[in-house]
Amino acid sequence: MFTVVDEAASLIRPGRAAAVLEAVAASVWLAGVVMAPVWFGSNVPLVWGAHALLFGIALAIYASGGLAASRPWPVPLAWLKLPLAALAIALGWAAIQTVAGVPAVLQNPVWGEVSAALGQPVAGAVSVYPVAGRMAILWAATAAAVFILAVQLGRDPGRARIIVYAIAVAGGIIAAYGLIVYFEGNQWVLWQPKHAYRNALTATFINKNNYGAFAGMGLICSFGLLLARLPGSSPYQTRRPRSALLLRGVAIVVLGAVFAADCAALLLSGSRAASAATVLGLVVVLLLWLTRLPAWRRPLFLAFGLTALGIILFASSSSELLVSRLPYLDQDMATRLAVDARTIVAIKEAPWTGYGLGAFQQTFAAFRDTSLPTQGRWEYAHNDWLEALMTLGIPAGLMLWLAFGWIGYRCVAGALNRRRDAIYPAIGAGACALAFAHTLVDFTMQIQGFALPFLAVVGIGVAQSWSSRPVPAGVDKPI
Repeated sequence: MFTVVDEAASLIRPGRAAAVLEAVAASVWLAGVVMAPVWFGSNVPLVWGAHALLFGIALAIYASGGLAASRPWPVPLAWLKLPLAALAIALGWAAIQTVAGVPAVLQNPVWGEVSAALGQPVAGAVSVYPVAGRMAILWAATAAAVFILAVQLGRDPGRARIIVYAIAVAGGIIAAYGLIVYFEGNQWVLWQPKHAYRNALTATFINKNNYGAFAGMGLICSFGLLLARLPGSSPYQTRRPRSALLLRGVAIVVLGAVFAADCAALLLSGSRAASAATVLGLVVVLLLWLTRLPAWRRPLFLAFGLTALGIILFASSSSELLVSRLPYLDQDMATRLAVDARTIVAIKEAPWTGYGLGAFQQTFAAFRDTSLPTQGRWEYAHNDWLEALMTLGIPAGLMLWLAFGWIGYRCVAGALNRRRDAIYPAIGAGACALAFAHTLVDFTMQIQGFALPFLAVVGIGVAQSWSSRPVPAGVDKPI
């Protein structure tokens, strides 16, 4: 006989199933994010495939939970329509670039040369190297899955706190590992002998600049979380029990240790750009936090922030490796600017179609001139913004600019307008400042070990950038 208890149970089970599926998705997603920097910065094609599978499964599990409970997502996709549409346009064009046999007007001229050399027709494509384009699309789709899940999972303040703490602590552990390896002779990256940057700390990364940016993001996360833990950080605090105060003290000690480890690791990496971009990110977090506080509360936080920045600047001036590289700054920047100039020349040659997402290395060889050193090859433009325009073409490349610009805007708006939990958008804005500045002179955003944790952090910032108050019926966007 169907009883009231049975009826109630039938209503509860879908909710329980959805909660279980959501917890599983969150656990899989967070494990993948915090482990991404470990596998040589995830700059390995095999790891790219593993990440695509892992985060694709996590997204599918999360979506299944929503369907099981017949409930909407915490952040409706309509709220994300601008960045998602921009990304869809960019990736849609990237996919078209890989298609063989497109009209001749769209094909890159290199295919005509290949046809003439072989003496037979060749089905050309927009991309000069379609295989790289397919891999790049998979890479970008993986990054999109990480960001979308970060926004959905990070809508809950408690889970947002756990995620940001987990990323910060994981970064501190990686920094501690790097310090141990460095002071033991700096001969290894995980289980492989180190073949580059033997005088610089790279922790689990191969490239010191990529690791420097990751350590800087860890500094920004721990700095922001420390700001939120200071007395008087929220005007809505009530008196806390002794156990809560003890937990706060433990958190401050842990975050302080993480900050110190990341700071030491960043300076020993010797990355000038990462150090400067990190200071910029920290200043952004501090200024955004100060603007939302009453004037009488600002001195404590200003003193804390200036002390943290002072420690970093003083330690930077004491870092032998960092200081020893400063005299070469003009020379290195001249090389970077020469690459930028040749990249701009390439953009002008194919402004609408581009040369194929992921095909920078194969394309750039044709545009090198005497302004660049003859030895070595350029796998990346060392300027992700220009590389996007070159490989995708200006219209589709600007779509990527738009997507990231929207993310930065949402984080800044949330830090200024939220009444509670504003620290997460502030941290996201600081991470954006670091990443956007660093990618002007490097290829940080193309390394998953940095990009995936970065997208997780800014995804949390976006999720918390909107008011937690219910949206009135008939309103299609948050207020």
